[in-house]
Amino acid sequence: MKISRESVEPCQIRLTVEAEPAQLEAARRSVSLDLSKLYRIPGFRPGKVPYERLVALLGQQAVDGEVFDHLGRQLVRAAVKAEGLE
Repeated sequence: MKISRESVEPCQIRLTVEAEPAQLEAARRSVSLDLSKLYRIPGFRPGKVPYERLVALLGQQAVDGEVFDHLGRQLVRAAVKAEGLE
């Protein structure tokens, strides 16, 4: 994870956080597992739907939105902690 810090105003800081490809892939797998437990998909047990099949059923945009929400929360927490912010 790469973090860049920029002072915007006296009491404001802009953090730019860049995820590593491995982090993105791990988030995709984690979110797909969570989504596959939420939706009943014929022919698959809950939690056992392959990522590619899930994308085909729900759409890439929907799955990516969930991935970015999930990963974004993790990255923001880690960046704030790494920069020593409250």
